[in-house]
Order: sequence, then C-alpha cells, then structure tokens
Amino acid sequence: MSSNEMVAEQPKNQVAVIFDNITNGLKAFEARKEELTALAKEAADIKVTTYEDKANLKRATELRKKIKAERVKVEKEGKALRDPLNGVNKEISAKEKELTDIVAPGEKSLQEVEDWYDAEKERIAAEEQRREEQRIQTRITRLEEYGYSIDFNMLKAVSDEDFEKIVDSAKREFEKEEAAKAEKERQEQAQREQDERDRAELKALREKQEAADRILKEMEEEIARKEREMKEKEDAALRLEEKKKQDIIDARTKNRSRDLKALGMVYDSIIGGGSYNYENICVCVYPSIIKLEDDEWDTLLEDVSGSVKSAQKGAAERKAAEEERIRKEAAEKALADQKEREAEAKRQEEERLEAASDKEKIQRIIEQFQSIAYPEMKSAKAKKLVSEVKDLQAKIVAHIKAKM
Repeated sequence: MSSNEMVAEQPKNQVAVIFDNITNGLKAFEARKEELTALAKEAADIKVTTYEDKANLKRATELRKKIKAERVKVEKEGKALRDPLNGVNKEISAKEKELTDIVAPGEKSLQEVEDWYDAEKERIAAEEQRREEQRIQTRITRLEEYGYSIDFNMLKAVSDEDFEKIVDSAKREFEKEEAAKAEKERQEQAQREQDERDRAELKALREKQEAADRILKEMEEEIARKEREMKEKEDAALRLEEKKKQDIIDARTKNRSRDLKALGMVYDSIIGGGSYNYENICVCVYPSIIKLEDDEWDTLLEDVSGSVKSAQKGAAERKAAEEERIRKEAAEKALADQKEREAEAKRQEEERLEAASDKEKIQRIIEQFQSIAYPEMKSAKAKKLVSEVKDLQAKIVAHIKAKM
C-alpha cells in the first residue's frame, strides 16, 4: 500500500474539519493576544512596597486569579486543538511499524551473511601478515648479530640474494667497528692525560678569579657605605623640610580656625574626625584648613558665608583630598616595599655567590661575558672591530666551557 493510499484511508471530511478547527483556533489565539498583553502590563504596574498597602494587595490577588483563569483556558483550548492530530499520528505510526516488520527479518539475515564474509576476509589477511612478519623477524635476528639495523619496509621488500649481500656487508662493518673501538680507547687515554693538564691550568685560573672576586667585593662594600652616608644626609634634609612644612601648617591652622570661628562656625571633634559645622551641617573638616592654598581658602570662606550649600561643596572637596592622601601613602608604601624586596634579593644573591662552588663561579664568568651589550657602530672599521671582539668573546666562552 502506498503512502498516498494510507492517507486516503483517513476520511477527507474529518481531516478537513481538524485543520479548519486548528485554523480557527489559531485565529482565536491571535485575537486574544492584545487582551492578554494588556493583562500582563497591568500586572507589571502593580507594586506593593508597604505592609499597609491593602488596596494594591487586593488588586494584585484579584488580577492574579483572573490571569490564571485565562492561562488555564488557553491551555485547555490548545490541548483540544492538539488531540485530533495526536490520534492521526498514532494511526500513521501503527501502519509504518506493520510494513517495516515485514522486511526487517530479511534485512537482518543478509547483514549476517555480509558480516561472516568480512570476518573471514580479515582472518585470512591476518594469517598472511603473521607469516610475513615471521620472515622479516628471521632476517632482523641475523643482522642483529653484527649490530646492523635496517628499515623494516626495506627489509620486507629486499630479495634473498640481496639480503645475503647485506649480511656480508654488516659483518665487515662489524669487524671495522671493533677495530675503531680499540683506537677510540687509545685516544680516550690520551684525552684523559690532556684533561689532567687542563685541570692544573684551571686551578691557576680559579686562584686568579678568587683574587678578582675579593677586589670586587671590597669595591661593592665601599659603594654601599657611600650610599648609606648619602641616604642619611638625604633623610636629615627631608626631616628639616618636613619640620618647616609642619611649622607653616601649624600657623595656617591657627589663623584659619580663627577665621572660621569669626564666621560663626562651631568646631566638633567627633563629626568627621574634627569638623567645623554651621547649623548642624558639616561645612569644613580639619584637613582642609591645612591643605587648601590661600586663594582656595578665601574662596571657601566666601562660599561658607554665602550659603550652607557651598559648605556642602566644601565637604566634597575635603573627601577628594583625603582619598588622594590615602592613594599617595599607598603608592609610597608600595615603592618602599619594592625597594626593600630588591635589596633583600641582592643580598641573597651575594650570599649565594659567596657560597657557590668554583664551577658555579666560572659559570657566572661565562654569563657575564655573554651579557655584554655592544653599541651599534657607524663606520665599517668600527663594525669590523666589534665583529672581531665578538668572535674572541665566543672563543673565550667556548674554551671555558670545554675546560669545565
């Protein structure tokens, strides 16, 4: 039975009625969209912010019940539209299963035939592969006797006659290598004797390096001493400068406090950590008396005497000044911590170098050679000279490495 005949079994008038009902139902849904949108908007506009707002709470409850009734109604109508289609789908699925059950056994038996053939084909190929691998392994074993290695694929493709030639060649090479080993042992003995002479030279070089290290250490200690003396002088000058600034601040604080009191300001040591207030409104905090320049202070006095609003503006300026002070102090502390960490790292590196072995010190010499930076030269003569120096540097480094 064709698919067209299956569909034909469904009464045409019944299918038409189903689709007519669905079309009409969807139109009814569309017609109600505006009404439901209005209900949703009305629900979003209702707010209850206090426990005493009983009127809006009652309104919210009534509207919720109305919206729920509309939702349930829409769901029921949707289900009524889907149910006829579900019945048609079940009938089509039953017919589909009836037809596929007829041909399924034949398909399964034919698949089993194909699977048996594929398995047999793989078994035969595996047996042939095993015999070939055994043949190749025999050849490999013969060549290994002479320490000869050969590519697996090449060994697989070579003929028996050529393979025998390869075996003869491997035997000759083996005998040649044995002779080379004896010569190598002789050369190694000579090298050991040369190494002993080199070690004696290296010992003399180490002694010279130790003397240079002592001189370098003394120079570094002298530089550190001078840096400490300079730092002490700078600290003394800084303390004197800070005292002068503090004297100016003290005089400024006394005069400006007098100006604020003359305008009717009242000082409160609690509000704002020390504030001048006007009619219970904070007008000027204590730090502003110290930090404002003279022209800024005159402007502040004019604003304070004019209105409480300008006093509030002054409070905002004080807050900004305090935040800037905190930011600067944090930055200064971070810089000081960084310097302290760098000094500690330098000290630890010096201690590590002091306790390092001769080999590590020689390695440091190599690193110092390799870290030399050469400027860019303009003339050809200078460029050639720098190139020669670099070559000499590379040879020195290579010589040291070879003797380590």
